[in-house]
Amino acid sequence: MEEALRRELGTALLRPAGHSGGGCISQGQSYDTDRGRVYVKSNSKAEARRMFEGEMASLKAILQTQTVKVPKPVKVIDVPGGTTLFVMEHLDMRGLSRHSAKLGTQLADLHLHNQQLGEKLKKEESTVGKGQGQMEVQFVDQFGFHTVTCCGYLPQVNDWQNDWVTFFAKQRIQPQMDMIEKNSGDREARELWAQLQLKIPSLFSDVEIVPALLHGDLWGGNVAEDDSGPIIFDPAAFYGHSELVMIFQCKHTSLYESIQKIVVRREKCMKAQCNSGNRIQTFPGEMGADLAESNCDSLEISMEKILKTELKTSVLKAFGSSGGGYISQGQAYETDSGRVFVKVNHKPKARKMFQGEMASLEAIQETNIVRVPQPIKVIDLPEGGAMFVMEYLKMKSLNKYSAKLGEQMADLHLYNQKLGEKLRKEGNTVGKGAGHSESQYVDKFGFHTTTCCGYIPQVNEWQSDWPSFFIRHRLQAQLDLIEKDYGDREARELWSQLKPKIPEMFCDIEVVPALLHGDLWAGNVAEDDSGPIIFDPACFYGHSEFELAIAGMFGGFSSSFFSAYHSKIPKAPGFEKRNKLYQLFNYINHWNHFGTGYRGSTLNVMRKLLNAGCQAPAGMALGEMDGAEPEEGSNQEVDVTTTRSILESFTESQEVRDLIGNLRGVFGDLVAREMATEKFIGIMDKYQEQPHLLDRHLEWMMNSLLDIARDKGSPPLLVHLAFKFLYIITKVRGYKRFLPLFPHEVPDLQPVLDMLGEQNPKDSETWETRYMLLLWLSMICLIPFDLARFDGNLISEEGQTRMPTMDHILQIAKCYLVVSDKARDAAAVLVSKFIVRLDVRQKRMADFLDWTLAMLSKSSFQTMEGTVVMNGMLQALVNTLSPLKDR
Repeated sequence: MEEALRRELGTALLRPAGHSGGGCISQGQSYDTDRGRVYVKSNSKAEARRMFEGEMASLKAILQTQTVKVPKPVKVIDVPGGTTLFVMEHLDMRGLSRHSAKLGTQLADLHLHNQQLGEKLKKEESTVGKGQGQMEVQFVDQFGFHTVTCCGYLPQVNDWQNDWVTFFAKQRIQPQMDMIEKNSGDREARELWAQLQLKIPSLFSDVEIVPALLHGDLWGGNVAEDDSGPIIFDPAAFYGHSELVMIFQCKHTSLYESIQKIVVRREKCMKAQCNSGNRIQTFPGEMGADLAESNCDSLEISMEKILKTELKTSVLKAFGSSGGGYISQGQAYETDSGRVFVKVNHKPKARKMFQGEMASLEAIQETNIVRVPQPIKVIDLPEGGAMFVMEYLKMKSLNKYSAKLGEQMADLHLYNQKLGEKLRKEGNTVGKGAGHSESQYVDKFGFHTTTCCGYIPQVNEWQSDWPSFFIRHRLQAQLDLIEKDYGDREARELWSQLKPKIPEMFCDIEVVPALLHGDLWAGNVAEDDSGPIIFDPACFYGHSEFELAIAGMFGGFSSSFFSAYHSKIPKAPGFEKRNKLYQLFNYINHWNHFGTGYRGSTLNVMRKLLNAGCQAPAGMALGEMDGAEPEEGSNQEVDVTTTRSILESFTESQEVRDLIGNLRGVFGDLVAREMATEKFIGIMDKYQEQPHLLDRHLEWMMNSLLDIARDKGSPPLLVHLAFKFLYIITKVRGYKRFLPLFPHEVPDLQPVLDMLGEQNPKDSETWETRYMLLLWLSMICLIPFDLARFDGNLISEEGQTRMPTMDHILQIAKCYLVVSDKARDAAAVLVSKFIVRLDVRQKRMADFLDWTLAMLSKSSFQTMEGTVVMNGMLQALVNTLSPLKDR
């Protein structure tokens, strides 16, 4: 592709600049060339050339009016392999803000441009042209455009019509309704449209419509600005009624909104978010629709005006990229008093959420232990929602201050306890935790206001004992949401068994209320040159161990953090079991936030807690609970009753431990290796009829084998042998039961990708390794962080462009969907879990589905190779679309 670009552009220099970007339709990348910087969009669909030619013609038409700035189009290029490129001028853009009013004026000028040409020509008594596609700027007296354009990925016929009503009904609504009819056969839509189309002419009986040149897809994701003024891009131009793109409050508006909503429903996803090159950040899904509609001039101006008034500043200048997270969006600003960071949320309960966060930051600040952004103010938005203004801190990822943060978090958790000890010494216990703003001892569990973990409000009513608070206000509250949204019977039944056992887990320890951050995962910690920083808290007074559960679940914290923490707060008896209990809360919370991908982990933790029982010694880890055998070399005696119970469940446990433990010694000897494998198969085959008897042993078997596979000193043959043993287990128990047990934290992603990169898809001797690695990757894909976080700088020191993580995983899936061994089945599982992620669904699902359909069209069951490909594609489609049918 780059060679074709060099040749077509006549440039010796072609160096990628910035991050790759694009949307759900096409991908994009900026390049430095001999003649300056360009932006290149690429698309591999069959209709890509027609789409890009329509966009190029649209940009040229708008350019000729000289009313509003657009990127200058350069060239549409076909490259070998079926990909088409569209080269245009690179513009360094940011989100539309201070030039909103100017854009409004310029768009009005664009819409009046043709009318003013007509008036000028009338004065000269010389009407030129009939809108037949001349490239000069001449009056156009018809509705349409000289070429096909695309709104999203849907082609729009623009045949010239003499009146607007005919054009709009025939070439905008009717084609969309035809596709609705073809794809869903919606009877109600058909009947309503039959009635509505008769009434459309009456909506325009009292207005004269002069053809206006329209952008054609003017939503918030296709507008931006630079220092010189506003910019519009990604047009699908045609001559039409100016009101179509300006959603005014008039009787025509509802009609135009209806066609826009039909288009949105037809799109597989909204425009994707990106921050570089010729793109600005936009927002996905329902949030994207809300923001796109609210991203009009008046809202931007009113927000800026409100901020200036509330902050009492004459200067309000946005800087840096817009940011934020899954819940809210954010932007940094320069003000008279210094830099601030403003979070924005348009949901009705945004004020409550931000007030909880502000109270949390204030509570942590009062301890003077760990640094947080200084909260400033929560401000209501007139259209609904709120803004939260806080101190701007220039942060980077936590690294060299990990140990220091561990110490500070321990000090934060000990702070209230030390206050109590001090007050007892003075014989003066102050306060009952009823929300005092001063630093006073709190002897109850809760917080003086509601806080939010993610977007879910958490009731923090004061309770005298910790188990009651945790069960009622954390676990039960989350499970009530699961019951409401999913009605999951197994979750309900497991919870009814687990709930009465929870208090027993705290019978041997004293829990003193500790001020907790409340959501201490890696995305909420950072550092600057002076030390660590924590932010986005959801504070309450609870058990200090609660804080460590999520910190250990998704990676991002080094061992030095935990070592420093436990040097001040050692692990209490029963820590490991309670840690699982606290992880349960986070798994349920993730289920509520991100969907059923976390159901398996949730239920698995519940089962583990129940299987562990509550009669075990308080300090015993989960692996040592009822049903687990003594470690090798242990002198522990087991009574006859227990032995009989174990033998009736999985009698060969110790034998399997020995087999796995001896793999390092036998892998190099062909005969010994095959004997060990056959012996293991023989043991596992005994449980084909009762595979559930293996359940409580699956985790230690997996961990033992993965320890071998992850050891960098393990030779490839030994690694494969470990994965082969894992495959044998899954063959008996089924991969669905096995899947949630795979480690699936952030640090697991790159090693698994690296191991897959070392595989040869055509090696018939090692397919079990590839099968298990693909299953493992499918579980890691559930991590709830945008995959762009893992990309860092995509330009290496050698100037080579690295593939983004999202594309890397899709490339792996595509590679293994067309192999003839069982790895194809695992690739289909990977696709089913990966493609429905929110970020992937928005950016890559459309292209992936097109790829599968293209592969199907090129294959045939008449050949063995074609049969393999078609099976892979059909598996991918079934596994991908099935989870979406209920969305």
